[in-house]
Amino acid sequence: MLNILVVDDEPKHRKGLSRMLQGLNPKCNIFHARDGAEALESISVHPVDLVFTDIQMPVMGGLEFMEHLARRGGNESVIIMSAYSEFAYAQRALQLGACDYLLKPVEEHKIAPLLAKAEQQAGAVRLAASKAAREWLFEFDDRPNNPKQCKAEPIIESCKTYIDTHYHEEDLSLSTLAVKFYFNPSYFCNLFKTHTRMTIHQYITQTRMKAAARLLLHTSQKVYQIAENVGYKDVKYFIRLFRKEFGASPEEYRRLSAIR
Repeated sequence: MLNILVVDDEPKHRKGLSRMLQGLNPKCNIFHARDGAEALESISVHPVDLVFTDIQMPVMGGLEFMEHLARRGGNESVIIMSAYSEFAYAQRALQLGACDYLLKPVEEHKIAPLLAKAEQQAGAVRLAASKAAREWLFEFDDRPNNPKQCKAEPIIESCKTYIDTHYHEEDLSLSTLAVKFYFNPSYFCNLFKTHTRMTIHQYITQTRMKAAARLLLHTSQKVYQIAENVGYKDVKYFIRLFRKEFGASPEEYRRLSAIR
């Protein structure tokens, strides 16, 4: 079963492509995002196999979105869509790892082979991840004094410790952690959530926001410097997450804390 993300700021285009994809593959799961920033948040919560993204969107465009994906790593196949046959766009998209470049309106006969290829690739990735995970757990089971019913606990604790000490790395994500700990991203996300009651993305964001709050209170660093120090090169995206976590912008948080 394919997990697909459709990224487009035009509701008509999102819905139209989603209907086409569902018709070609009724079993696929389809997620939506209005821009690159929303897409990054969506992928962190719902790992996907295939992404269809527009290029020109507000907040964060398709190429900038792909740059974020390239830095964080992952196994997603990305298809770029555009109403413009600009060679520079196509060239940059391919440099960033896009599988294909489609002109709008997207035609069904061009989508079908891309879905088949993505499904084959996703199956291979899941099989390899599943095999590696089984080997990891079998190796762990063989260690002395290891109660089988608790074998997931040390994995989760190791993951949390890794996040606590590497939160400043921009490419830290569910995908990179799944690779490090030899798990399929979807399975690892569910395993982590079962034991912590939050997703890996939520734990990473929470850890980064707490670190940012400490830096705001105990240093005179500028907001863009703090953003970089906790793993965000995009300061606007950082401010958006900080406001969501604390109900105030970083500058407001610093000012209000100084008054108290």
